[in-house]
Amino acid sequence: KRLRAGDSKAQALQTAKMAYLESREDDLAAHPFYWSAYIALGDMKPLYWGWGWLVAGIGGVGLLLVGGFMFWRRRGA
Repeated sequence: KRLRAGDSKAQALQTAKMAYLESREDDLAAHPFYWSAYIALGDMKPLYWGWGWLVAGIGGVGLLLVGGFMFWRRRGA
């Protein structure tokens, strides 16, 4: 949710960890064992949901359809 709102990845991860800790009624579930393994690596800039994601998604679906058709044709021969 925070990534879609434009937060950086580090801010979104921190917000998610804090929300997790605040929502736990059981103290055992708030132990760092359950949440400390989630760390952010690499570029911490916010994600931008532009047309590139849509084009890549449509291209991926197209490749799956073509591959499925080719598999179906080859299997039926």
